[in-house]
Amino acid sequence: MDIFDEIYRGTPPWDIGRPQKAFIELAGRGEIRGSVLDIGCGTGEHALFVAGAGHEALGIDTAPPCDPEGPGEGR
Repeated sequence: MDIFDEIYRGTPPWDIGRPQKAFIELAGRGEIRGSVLDIGCGTGEHALFVAGAGHEALGIDTAPPCDPEGPGEGR
């Protein structure tokens, strides 16, 4: 079992249920352009946020608990 599998059995301290403030600020300044690859996306807040803003986005993570809704939830 990977350490992240164990951490995601609860709520990790970095999972705040929305994109991180610094990420939102980057987007607000127009510093996110083109396609976005979010490696280690956790529950996917950043990938979903940029996809909602019209960017092509792909979030991947190796910890199965990071995807509580199953494959394709953000599509």
